[in-house]
Amino acid sequence: MFIIEVVPPSVRDPVVMVAGRKFEASKLKEGVWKIDLSPANLKPGAIKAEIRIDGEVQEFEIKIKGGMEEEELI
Repeated sequence: MFIIEVVPPSVRDPVVMVAGRKFEASKLKEGVWKIDLSPANLKPGAIKAEIRIDGEVQEFEIKIKGGMEEEELI
């Protein structure tokens, strides 16, 4: 999950494209949005992404450091 702030605030919801998949943003408050990337099951490393809002496209890079592994405790 990550949080973005859109200045000036937009009327439309931002759309985030990561690894060829589309993710909708959830509004937290005016101009602030949350995007949940957990369904993407991303691997560690740098991943190119873009935010689309009000006809504009902004490219950026997401750096995934690592995930959690489950251990069986006996």
